[in-house]
Amino acid sequence: MRKCGGVFASAPRHMLKLRMRIHIGSDHAGLDFKNELITHLVVNGHDVTDHGPYEFDALDDYPDFCIPCAEAVAKDASS
Repeated sequence: MRKCGGVFASAPRHMLKLRMRIHIGSDHAGLDFKNELITHLVVNGHDVTDHGPYEFDALDDYPDFCIPCAEAVAKDASS
């Protein structure tokens, strides 16, 4: 898994025949589910880039994270 600004190791690539590159983001309300989803995806061999949030902040807003995530998907032809 990649965190914007930092690098995390992915699960072994041999675990899946089809390995997907996935960009993901949420707001504070989806933080816990996003983290569970990332864990599931990485364990199953996918390459995940987390665009945030990285910690709970009740004042954050979804566009702060979904716009960079969407831009990354648009720029990344393999995602």
